[in-house]
Amino acid sequence: MDVLCYSNNLLYVHIKQKKNKFKLPIFTIIILMLSVIIPFAQAQIESIIVKNNTTVSTINNKDLSVENKKDEQAELFVLKCAGCHTIGKGKLTGPDLIKSTEFPVEDLIQAIKRMQEKVGPMEEEEIKGYASFIKSTTVQERITKEFERLSKIAEAKLEPPDAKKGFEFFIGKKPLSNGGVSCVSCHSTREAKGWGGGKLGPPLTDVFKDFSKANLVSAIVNSQWKVMKDAYKDHKITQQEAVHIVAYLDSIKDKKTKKPSPMFHLLSVGGVFILLGLVAFFYRNRLTDVHKKIRRN
Repeated sequence: MDVLCYSNNLLYVHIKQKKNKFKLPIFTIIILMLSVIIPFAQAQIESIIVKNNTTVSTINNKDLSVENKKDEQAELFVLKCAGCHTIGKGKLTGPDLIKSTEFPVEDLIQAIKRMQEKVGPMEEEEIKGYASFIKSTTVQERITKEFERLSKIAEAKLEPPDAKKGFEFFIGKKPLSNGGVSCVSCHSTREAKGWGGGKLGPPLTDVFKDFSKANLVSAIVNSQWKVMKDAYKDHKITQQEAVHIVAYLDSIKDKKTKKPSPMFHLLSVGGVFILLGLVAFFYRNRLTDVHKKIRRN
């Protein structure tokens, strides 16, 4: 019996030792669990972030594509009409077309057809679409957006506007690439008077009273003025040259002609009196000498 109890005790101790051999501390178990849970959670979070970024990127790309989407009718106006006309912003070389927005569609279509001799042939559907564009209640907003879109495209391809280069093109110090005559041949500005500014065209110092920058670039590149059109027909001014010239004109638009100060006038008058005083001083005895000679004789 004692032997049996002893054997049982040994077996119990053996089993207990075997169990204790594989028993792990609680904090070790927690660490093991966290080592599995944390990477899984991190992977899930990263997946959500990537998904959200992709969604945002897609939305932004859609916004950009909508923002930069070409408005064909507005583009046609900017490229072919804006050099001579505006819609609601005053007369250029051609009339303001704001009244055209009130024309019946058929009358407007006929007016557009008559303009084909100046802007080139247009398809029937293109003419109808253009008439619809002019009648649109958002026509001015569409033109502005298209001007901005085309300007951004042009700016991305061109050098930044340089007023110094523009001045050199204007006065002819730097020749135009296609051999056109310099602006100063027909136009003048306050700064270019010393270079013999021409009288055939109007002075351009205050040109921005009638033109925006985009309008003016378009008018220079696609001029419809009779003299300019003929002069540059085979010697077209490039977009880059026009951008520089407009930058020069923009740089002088707020400059005022310097007027002499009151001090200048005061010094001038004072100088005259001083000069008269000196003349009187040096010639003070001349009349006396003449009288003495007369008395002797």
